Amino acid sequence: MDNKTERIFSVSLISYNQPDYWREAVSSVLAQDYPAIDLVFSDDGSPGFSKSEVEEFIESSRGKNLVSYTVIEHEENIGTMKNLNDADAACTGYYVTHLEGDDAFATNHVLSDYAKAIESAPKSALGVFGKRIACDEKLRILPDTSNYVQNYFSIDEMVEMHSMTPRNLYRYLVIKGNCRLPWGSSAFRFADYRRYLPLDTRVSYIGDWPFFLKITREGHTMSFANVDAILYRRGGISTSTELTPLKKKYLSDRAKVYAYEIFPFINEYFSPEERVKIFETYSSIQRTAPSETDLIAASTAIAQDKHTAALVIANMTNLYRSNCLNNASASSKAQTDWIQQLQEGKDWLEDQYRKLTTENSELRNNARKAAKDVQAIKDSSLWKIGRAITSVPRAIKKIARGAR
Repeated sequence: MDNKTERIFSVSLISYNQPDYWREAVSSVLAQDYPAIDLVFSDDGSPGFSKSEVEEFIESSRGKNLVSYTVIEHEENIGTMKNLNDADAACTGYYVTHLEGDDAFATNHVLSDYAKAIESAPKSALGVFGKRIACDEKLRILPDTSNYVQNYFSIDEMVEMHSMTPRNLYRYLVIKGNCRLPWGSSAFRFADYRRYLPLDTRVSYIGDWPFFLKITREGHTMSFANVDAILYRRGGISTSTELTPLKKKYLSDRAKVYAYEIFPFINEYFSPEERVKIFETYSSIQRTAPSETDLIAASTAIAQDKHTAALVIANMTNLYRSNCLNNASASSKAQTDWIQQLQEGKDWLEDQYRKLTTENSELRNNARKAAKDVQAIKDSSLWKIGRAITSVPRAIKKIARGAR
């Protein structure tokens, strides 16, 4: 390393309520063979968190290559994205990567591999990404015979994304309906990454997908570094099927990603047929009643495509009705409320139809009556006398012209 000061590698490590795991994460950072490391540990208001305990652990385990470290303690939970922004803001390195408190680097040369990959990446690449390896709770690699796939993304898919243009990569990430680029095993030159800070905090729990959607729209790609980068514990909110309050917030975040990073650009990037499929995917994440904001976002984004907008809203409402009526955990009150809303909507439409039909019938009757009145006037003696009187001057003028 020619200049260690300029080539410091920052590791932005965020944690929340992971008392049994964070030591493994920190240890994997301190075990790296990279010559100049900056570690930033930011806790998001975990119950019983001790800043001094983390600092003491780092001090007792550090090597000479740890040039600096910072431990941030939030008194209250502020959300994943705000916590990540605070951690990133404290980083001082030339390079930066991210690590979660329940993950760990797969080898002791991950940072070195990242640095080499970044320096050899094409100019269009904002950063590089490696492999995430699925593990159990004890961070043991899951066998291929398990129900999980060892590599969260296949090598073939990673190579495919590596060769895509920015536009095609954006389209790919949207059509897939989730982030296929592994945020936790990505690394950047900090100066390039900093241009996108602070990260969007309107979305509280999902950082990777909106980030990669934004950079690809702005002309960047990500380069695949064929290295084992992260050991991660499978599970968590994104893969949970239980509709907990936290899961509802996560699903709401996914809807927000569509509203902020996909819907405003959908006409520019996708054909009408693709739009329908995208909105069908969007509607499938609505595990609760779609909010007014969701409906407005969907319909406004495709204001020039009324048919698709109607289809989207119909899909969203039909899906919720199905979930509500078929979900055993749904309360009877929720079912009753939904059926009542449907009935009220049906009654309103029928009432509007009756009103319009009545008004149309009255207009037709009035028109027929007016036509009869006009004809009756034309058939009357007074009308005929009037016509005869008005025709005399015209006859005189005609005779006069002939006399000349």
